[in-house]
Amino acid sequence: MNIVLHKDKNQLEKVTHMYELLAFYLEGELFGVPLRKVLEVSRMVPIVPVPFSPTYVKGVINVRGEILPVVDLKGPLRMKRTREENRIVLLETERGKVGVLVDEVVGVMRVEEQRFEPNPMVGRYSEFVEKVAYLKEGLLCLLEMDRIINSL
Repeated sequence: MNIVLHKDKNQLEKVTHMYELLAFYLEGELFGVPLRKVLEVSRMVPIVPVPFSPTYVKGVINVRGEILPVVDLKGPLRMKRTREENRIVLLETERGKVGVLVDEVVGVMRVEEQRFEPNPMVGRYSEFVEKVAYLKEGLLCLLEMDRIINSL
């Protein structure tokens, strides 16, 4: 989270906390993860399946000599598969580095802290959403990636 100082019309300094997120789409829904957890965004590369792995683990990839698991987020989020993923986002989690499949990367977004509200949702993937923000792009759900990875 960044802090931005600016002056309002009364010339008083106002402090605004900003969240820096990597935003992406899954099945047309907008999600974000804190930028501090993102290592890189990669194009799709061949994923080597691992026998007897959980269904959401699609396999492993080799990233500069490091073997990393790749997770399909649509499984734990209970989303129907209508689109093919076209990017792998490499993240640092409590359990180490992991790649997650996403449909489309929007890019880095800076969102003011006061734009976020506690998660009002119930159901499908609400247990993995920390906060939500209503933006011009739509509803942005801030995901708790550690909770998702630990649930697998």
